[in-house]
Amino acid sequence: YFEATIAPTYAFEDTTRLVSVTLKAEPGPRATVGNIKIQGGEQTFPSKELLDALKIDPGDNFSSNALEMGIAKVREKFSDLGFLNTRANVDQPYSAATHTVDLNVPVEPGQFTLVQTRGYNVSAKTLRELVPVFEEGSVDPDLVEEGRAGIDRYLRQQGYFEAEVTSEMIEAPLDNAIQINYTIVPGVVHKVDRVRIAGNSVFTTEEIRRVVRVREGRLFNSS
Repeated sequence: YFEATIAPTYAFEDTTRLVSVTLKAEPGPRATVGNIKIQGGEQTFPSKELLDALKIDPGDNFSSNALEMGIAKVREKFSDLGFLNTRANVDQPYSAATHTVDLNVPVEPGQFTLVQTRGYNVSAKTLRELVPVFEEGSVDPDLVEEGRAGIDRYLRQQGYFEAEVTSEMIEAPLDNAIQINYTIVPGVVHKVDRVRIAGNSVFTTEEIRRVVRVREGRLFNSS
């Protein structure tokens, strides 16, 4: 409601020296969405695909919440491909003559970032959890090192206590891209040799073994 008005009225009480304020709101006509235009990112996604992600059509009632959710979905499409710091701002001029809001959305995809491991397969989902560049939306040596340490911890949890993890960054400024490689030498995987239970005075050993997930002969997992 871009033409809403609020008019105050006042009622003074002489005896109490208090004043009552009443606000009368007139919403006016509700704006609808006019033209929608998305510019930028065409090399990655067709404009129609980004418009579909926005989930707003001309003629819809204008809603700032729906617009924020749509813009978040547009950014998400780029982040899912590995783009960092994707920007999608909105210029929304209102026309009082037609009661419409045009949506102009310039998109800046950001920096394409490829993170991969060599020597040991770590799933893309796990990498996103271990390497903080995606959460932080940027790349710097400290974040790359934090990712290396996270992968090292992950391997130790999988039983690779002698694993070695090194990292390298390959930058391509002309393409606004960067590649982060983690080279992994996992070493020998450790298995559980024997499980001993001591000090059990309330439950029997077999009862405890049934609830303990560690089994002899299986891969050791510290988690």
